[in-house]
Amino acid sequence: MSPTVSQSTKHTSVHDQRSRSSLWARAGDLNDIDVVEGQLSDLVQVFQRFEKDFPSAERMERTHLKLLLSKARHHLLLARHRVFDDLIGYAFVYEPETPAMIWLDYMAIDERF
Repeated sequence: MSPTVSQSTKHTSVHDQRSRSSLWARAGDLNDIDVVEGQLSDLVQVFQRFEKDFPSAERMERTHLKLLLSKARHHLLLARHRVFDDLIGYAFVYEPETPAMIWLDYMAIDERF
C-alpha cells in the first residue's frame, strides 16, 4: 500500500490511513495479536468455534483431533488479541520431521479480522 497525497499535497502515511479506517479502529493493530501453541485443554473452547466454522462433512471428530494433538508433531495454534483479551483464530497443523514444512489441516480467523 503506498501513501496517498491529498489535494493540498499533504502526505499521509500508511499508518495514518489505517488508524482512520473503521476496520482498523475495530480490529486494532496486527502487532496486538499473539500466536501461541495451544494445549489439549484449549480444544474445548476451540471445538465450539470449529463446529461453526466448518461443515460437518469437512471436519474431523473431536476424539480424532484429541488423539492427533496428543502426538508430538500435531499442534493447535491459537491467535489471541492482546487488547480484546480474546481468541480470534486457530489452526490445526502437522509438522513432519522432514522436509521443513507445516501441513495446515484447518485454519479459521474471526471475521472481524
